[in-house]
Amino acid sequence: MRCWVIFSGVSELWLLKFLRPGFRHCFVVLNDGRRWLSIDPMAHYTEVISHDLPATYNVINWIEQQNCLAVEVAIEKPPKKVQPPMLFTCVEMVKRMIGLRAFGVITPWQLYKAIKRRQLTS
Repeated sequence: MRCWVIFSGVSELWLLKFLRPGFRHCFVVLNDGRRWLSIDPMAHYTEVISHDLPATYNVINWIEQQNCLAVEVAIEKPPKKVQPPMLFTCVEMVKRMIGLRAFGVITPWQLYKAIKRRQLTS
């Protein structure tokens, strides 16, 4: 399964305007070879959509045309160890989905940097 973390600068929440431009929200897009799935944790609910598109359709290209940054990541299975309780944010959900254990990562920009560091050491 292929996985991308999508970073967006768009947010309807005034509080997120204080975050780095281009990195105010994040979500995940998956492709299992048959279909596309997006998992978007928002403040009021988590949207999970199975998109009615061929697996060969370039969803990532379309997302990037919407002024978002798409970073392909490996999904890693972390050790079975209780994680500390955290606020349920888009960043926390994405970290848990991709198996990233990084306690100090709380903003989309910090998540982006942590993903890039992980890619350099892999």
